[in-house]
Amino acid sequence: MKKVENCLRRNCGDGSALKNEGKNFFYLLADKRGEGYIKNCILIIVELLLLSTVLFYAESLSVAEEVRRGIKEAMDGALRCQSVGEFASLDDGSGLSDADVNLNFRRLFENYFEGMSRDGEGKYSLYDDDGGLLWSVTYPTLVNAGGVLKASFTVSFPVRFAGLRLDDMDIPMTVQRKNEAKY
Repeated sequence: MKKVENCLRRNCGDGSALKNEGKNFFYLLADKRGEGYIKNCILIIVELLLLSTVLFYAESLSVAEEVRRGIKEAMDGALRCQSVGEFASLDDGSGLSDADVNLNFRRLFENYFEGMSRDGEGKYSLYDDDGGLLWSVTYPTLVNAGGVLKASFTVSFPVRFAGLRLDDMDIPMTVQRKNEAKY
């Protein structure tokens, strides 16, 4: 503590480095006798926080894209079943209803995300070995209008700091697939 006081007196005369809006405080940080490394430590901590934020965001977008790909595959399978049903309806007049398409989508969705736990709110969650939440996805709401199947869903990631779960980062997503007849 005496070293800091001596350095303040030496650099600003009256020892009021902090009172003068911090202008002379950088002289203390530039001192190489031990107190000057505070600035370097603060810069390293800020850089590491930025790096961890960028890596968390990149990982989240990677997982969200994987979820989008899985939902696209389930939607393609449901549309494939719908087109087969429409083709069969040319012979006998019985086609697939929207409920049948939704049922096919649910079956394909649950096959793709098998192994994830499902809660009562329609969320599918993936946990690590210790029981901590890695990410979750809401069950998509489907809209089927004229061969266009649109799914809206949200992928959630828990935000952790110092071992505590602060909040969830939600990424709302929409996927649209179209079934076009080719003659």
